[in-house]
Amino acid sequence: MIKNNYLTGTDRTQIIVGQTIPNNGQLTSGRAAITVYSGTGPSNLYPNAVTRLANINILDNTVYNSGTNGIFCGNIDVVNIIGNKIKDCQIDNSTYTGYIVEINKCTNFKTDSNSVIDEKVKGIFHHNRGYYITDSDGKLGNWIVSGVLDGVKGTVKGGHVTK
Repeated sequence: MIKNNYLTGTDRTQIIVGQTIPNNGQLTSGRAAITVYSGTGPSNLYPNAVTRLANINILDNTVYNSGTNGIFCGNIDVVNIIGNKIKDCQIDNSTYTGYIVEINKCTNFKTDSNSVIDEKVKGIFHHNRGYYITDSDGKLGNWIVSGVLDGVKGTVKGGHVTK
C-alpha cells in the first residue's frame, strides 16, 4: 500500500553531497513520482511481463512539482488509485507524454476521487492529459482535471473500461 505521502520535486535535478544530479525529463512512459510496474528481461521493461504484481493500493497521496508524471502503473492485477492529488508536474517544454496518471496493461483497476491540476507554471501548461489508460480493464471513477493542454481530461485506449 502506498498511502498518505506528500511527494514534492521528485524526478528533478537534485544536489546530493555537493554533486548535481541532472534530470532531463521523461524518456518514455513509465517514469513518475509513484511508479509501480512488473518488468522482465535484461532491461526490466514492462510491456511483456510474465510475473505480475497484484493487489496494489495507491491512496490519498499528494504529488507536487514532479519533473515527470504523477503516477504510473504497469502490468498489475488489481490496482486501486483513489483520492490522490497531483499538481504541476512535468518539466518545462517537455517533448514527452505529459500523461500525468498512466495505467498500462492492468486488470481490475479502479480509479476514483483523483485530481490532476496544472496551474500553468511560468505561463506554460505541462499536462497533456490528466490520465491515460491503455490495454487495461477496470472502472474509471470521478476525476477532477484542470489546466490540460487541449482541454481533454483523459484518454482510454484498448481494454475494457466502465464508468
